[in-house]
Parts: sequence; structure tokens; C-alpha cells
Amino acid sequence: MKLTVETKRILNHNMLTMDIAAYTPRQVQVMEFVQNFIERQGYSPTYSEIGDHFEVTSVTAWEIVNTLVKKGALDKKKHDSRGIYIKDVNFQPVPKIRNQILALVQRGDQKFIEFLLETADGIREETSTAHSENSA
Repeated sequence: MKLTVETKRILNHNMLTMDIAAYTPRQVQVMEFVQNFIERQGYSPTYSEIGDHFEVTSVTAWEIVNTLVKKGALDKKKHDSRGIYIKDVNFQPVPKIRNQILALVQRGDQKFIEFLLETADGIREETSTAHSENSA
């Protein structure tokens, strides 16, 4: 099956190049929060604002951010309380990916719809086979 250029671009940019497995669910949530905060406010959140949002201390927020800096997902400017920003250029919050996929489906991108259906069938087959083997 051949996918459209737009479909390939969205899949390659948002889903296949971002190694979501490299991040814990909390780390993804923090990255989404930082990105959304910057989009809404025009500047980065402080550790205190991150901590307040996730109901953790600012020290815990600092630890999460520093782990993400070490992983190359975030970066921060020294001596700037609002200097946290997304460094992983392939990071896209899940809702944005979902919205882009829905837009392709709503536009009636037949190749993409077929791709999704074939992928779902493959997952069902794998699950069914694994379940049958465990039952035997």
C-alpha cells in the first residue's frame, strides 16, 4: 500500500522519530505541560509552576526536568527561572498527533484509512495468536 506524502510526513515526523519509550509517562506529561505552557503564556514555566501543576514539590519538578535535560528532551538556560524549553524537536503531545490523524481520516485519505485498518488487523491477529498459544 502506498501512503500519501502528507501521511508519511505526519507519521515520520510525529510518531516514528519520537522515541516515546525513552520517556516515562510522567516525563511525557511534564514535556506536554512545558510545551503547552509556552504556547499559552509565551514563556517557560518555573519549577514551582511545574510542581504546582503536578502537585509535587519544586525540588521534584527540578529533578524531573534535569532528567529530561540529561535525556536531551529539554534544555534550560542557566540563571533563568523561565529558561526551560523543549529540545527534542520530534516531540509532539499525544493530542496533537491524534488531531493530525483524525484530520487525515476526516479528509478521507483512503490510503491512510487502509493503513490503519491493516495495522489494527495485524494487532488483532498477534493478540489472537498469543491468546491461543497461552490457552493451549
